[in-house]
Amino acid sequence: MFRLILTLSILLAMRNIPCAAQATDTMPALPTAKWPRNKTIDVKHIALDLKFDWTKRQAYGTASIQLVPFYSTKHIVLDGALLSIQSIQLSNGKALSFNYDGSNRDDAIRISLDRQYQGGEELTIVIAYHTTHVNQPDPNNLGGSMGKGLRFFLPSSNTPIRRKQIWSAGEPESNRYWFPGYDAPNDVRTTELRATVEKNFTVISNGNLMEVQDHPNGTRTFHYKADKPYPNYLTSIVVGEYAEVKQQQGNTTLHTFGYPDEKEAVEATVERLPDMVKFYSELLNAPFPNSHNTQVAVQDFPFPGGVGQQGAVTVSDNMIDDFRTHADFLYLWDGIESEGVLAQWFGNSISPRNWSHVWLSKSFIHYFDGLYTDYKNGHAEYLIWYHKLFEQPIVANDWHSGYQHPIVTQQYDDVSGFISDNHAKLQGAWVLRMLRKQLGEELWWKAIRHYIQSHAGKQVVTEDFLASIEESTGQSMAWFFDQWVYKIGRPSFEISRKYDAEQKQLSLTLRQIQKVNPASAYPQAQFFQGKMDIELNTGIITVWIAAQEENTFTFTLTEEPQFVNVDFESHWIKDIAFQKPINEWLAQLENSQDVLAKWDAIDSLVKMAKQPETSPAEKDKIKAALRAVVSSNSYWRLKSYALTQLRGLLTLPYDKPTIALLLQTIKREKSWLRATAINTLGQTKDARHVPI
Repeated sequence: MFRLILTLSILLAMRNIPCAAQATDTMPALPTAKWPRNKTIDVKHIALDLKFDWTKRQAYGTASIQLVPFYSTKHIVLDGALLSIQSIQLSNGKALSFNYDGSNRDDAIRISLDRQYQGGEELTIVIAYHTTHVNQPDPNNLGGSMGKGLRFFLPSSNTPIRRKQIWSAGEPESNRYWFPGYDAPNDVRTTELRATVEKNFTVISNGNLMEVQDHPNGTRTFHYKADKPYPNYLTSIVVGEYAEVKQQQGNTTLHTFGYPDEKEAVEATVERLPDMVKFYSELLNAPFPNSHNTQVAVQDFPFPGGVGQQGAVTVSDNMIDDFRTHADFLYLWDGIESEGVLAQWFGNSISPRNWSHVWLSKSFIHYFDGLYTDYKNGHAEYLIWYHKLFEQPIVANDWHSGYQHPIVTQQYDDVSGFISDNHAKLQGAWVLRMLRKQLGEELWWKAIRHYIQSHAGKQVVTEDFLASIEESTGQSMAWFFDQWVYKIGRPSFEISRKYDAEQKQLSLTLRQIQKVNPASAYPQAQFFQGKMDIELNTGIITVWIAAQEENTFTFTLTEEPQFVNVDFESHWIKDIAFQKPINEWLAQLENSQDVLAKWDAIDSLVKMAKQPETSPAEKDKIKAALRAVVSSNSYWRLKSYALTQLRGLLTLPYDKPTIALLLQTIKREKSWLRATAINTLGQTKDARHVPI
């Protein structure tokens, strides 16, 4: 199961990677710059009043848009995609003429006003409309797809157990498919939503639920109001049959909506939710941004995730588990829930002003999500599950497949691909991890807390974050942002070492052998600089890598170290080539304080064990070392990995030490590792083990 989940998750994370472009003799042109839209109006408030036709899969209603033009005008423009507009009028009932071609382009709705309005003069426009776009899932997308606008669900002869349900997709520019407005991130407004549905349904949307009004015809109207301004793409709606689980953390009420027949499972799934809110409030030294937080589970939502809209988080119903299952899968589902919590700080309270700076929400959410795992499930779990098994391989695959662009750039092909690729989330989170290492613990937390406190309720760009670091710490990190955020590049280190027994000195040389990519017109970093930790036996030494081809460091040691581990806990985005003999890898596996270095040692040792030039005695040493890891008090994921790798080196019949190890593991370990041991034992097909 672990391997299946891991493989599926990596495939999903990589699904947006385009094929690498073929290098040519001519420098390719960069994509056309996507500059922030120029605003002609400032939308202050949108009030939606909706009903739904389930058969046609359409929403019917009105949008009352309160706005202010920036300059004197007799016309205004709004966004709307594939809408059918019946009428547009002022709030006083005066009809207005308009032109609308029904397309999804920006400013598609052009409205002629009744007179010349001055800049700063407020007016409210009421649009009666219904949707026409049917949001269908993409059958070729392994993890599911958001689509655009409203997704309707109805049971059918093919899917009789499908639940009747509606949910919306807003990011990046898809809310225009279910209501008109200004659909770009550089404008914030408050919202109000009324939705009338059958009495057995619940509506969940942004803001506070003001009232639920029952009607004689068997329907009821839900009225929500969001008083904090937020960007258009964060507006959401969910309609379905739901039961609520309510929790409290301090002054924050936590609402979770799940299916009525799964209420006990919902209670199991959210058992850590109050603790998450408490943890992040204390860690960030900032109270939760809202008086409440609402999350709702929906069907066919792209796996594995959730989307954190303003005060209302939509998550996949795959997240819902019973108490026993959830206990084994906390490390998976915790991440989905904590990302929804974090989205209320990074993305809602502080939102990127334009899509080029979307990493300020995506990567911050993912990085701090990992810190809850570190706190609750241990540092080794964070390093292996988040960093080793997700961030490292996915970011490396992007780079080596030729999918390369700066984290922050105006020049990208498609906004949907840009904001959902791995640069915005995983690579950005890794950059934050490096930034924390560069600043050190005290200055890092000082910078983060200052950034949150000084920008709460504001829209930001990357320069705001950079300036906030310097304001709070006195440190200019412009060089760091230049090489990791605004440029492309990936250092590739070739490492050599030499110990002088007479001088009792170890010389360690790190050569940066990467080349500038001639097939890319993006700005590139040639050489990289920054702090790096090096582990020598049981000691850790911090060095400064200069932005040059070769860096040599000399350490005075009474004896030659058994192993050298460059970049302790793998903070750097990098490739590394460091040739080591079997005995050094064995020493690293046994003695390193870095669980990632132990993992790398397993990989290298297993590779050596499969080489024909490796002697039988050396192969036996490797097998014994892997058995020692499995029987040690190491972290269970490392032990499980050692056992699966050991299995690949064994031939039947297994030797006595291996059988004894498997029986001991089955007896004393918990479910995941025990399952691996049972599976391995099963390969023997020995009838004596059938009772186990």
